[in-house]
Amino acid sequence: MTTFGITISLTEKSPDELTRYLEKMKDLNVGSIFASLQIPGDSKETLRRTLSSIGPVIRNLSMKFITDVSPRTFQNFTLEDLKAFGITGLRIDNGMTEKEIADLSKEFQIILNASTLDDDFMNGLKENGFSQTFEAWHNYYPRKNTGLSEQFFSERNVWLKKRNVKTAAFISGDKEMRGTVFEGLPTLEKHRGLSPFLAFLDLQDHYQTDTIILGDFDLQDTTCFQFQSFLKDGAIPLRVEHVKEDAILGSTFHNRFDIAQDVIRADEFRRANKKQYSPSCCLERPIGAVTIDNHLYGRYMGELQIVLRPLPADERVNIAANVAEEDLPLLKYLQERRHGFFFVSQTSCRVS
Repeated sequence: MTTFGITISLTEKSPDELTRYLEKMKDLNVGSIFASLQIPGDSKETLRRTLSSIGPVIRNLSMKFITDVSPRTFQNFTLEDLKAFGITGLRIDNGMTEKEIADLSKEFQIILNASTLDDDFMNGLKENGFSQTFEAWHNYYPRKNTGLSEQFFSERNVWLKKRNVKTAAFISGDKEMRGTVFEGLPTLEKHRGLSPFLAFLDLQDHYQTDTIILGDFDLQDTTCFQFQSFLKDGAIPLRVEHVKEDAILGSTFHNRFDIAQDVIRADEFRRANKKQYSPSCCLERPIGAVTIDNHLYGRYMGELQIVLRPLPADERVNIAANVAEEDLPLLKYLQERRHGFFFVSQTSCRVS
């Protein structure tokens, strides 16, 4: 299953702010923390103070702690320093030989660059004693228009998967963008400005990405709710408004195996709900309308659907709610029957 990670800045936030953030994100099943030791202008003293403060916090939260390193890193920090700070993995930047990386692999998890990794380099690592499972992360791209193309990203991931290399990529946040450009930190350019949850699902479902990392700082409360719900049991929460039938709320449903063209058919609702439905709110059905068939539809009474394309009014079909506009892009993941889903009132999407 795809794991979720976050990025922290060791200089933009105080240790207390980072500690509160880490404790909050632990509730979202965050498994790994990534921080850069390579940002030009960062003070070595500030980095050391922050690492000394948050290292024990990360260790106590049982999270992996990954930092990027290059030869310059070891002018400021020893391996013993990195271990003392609780760092468990090193993402290798440019300028290190296969022998140096293989030696580091005896003491740290090693992360390689997904965009530049090739067979010769992997073979060289093995020849020098590297015995870990290969893992490679794509970069994040702060400047607009410089994120990876879909074609390149897809082709690289296919190449990596054929060699059993685990992959990771970054998504932008939606609350506090990190500097210095403040335009998001995605791997794929098409994800810049996209909902973080949608970008997560895209990377997981369409590119089989093993680890997905939030590049920016923090998430909106409703986005946190989406991640918390999904990472807990794999069901996608759909925010709904104008709810006229409370029975649709809370329970998890799945699209039927025989996938319909025009609607998502909730497989479980009709069998579990024996209520009698009279005609009510039998209006035109826009995309995202949540409908229940009434008694005029005979044996279909109680059928719960989500409309995927505009449909005309039907006296046999009641509109029970509407999926919030911002969640309409999630419907394609339900039609593909990759995930279960449940409805939640738009006003009650809060992290527990």
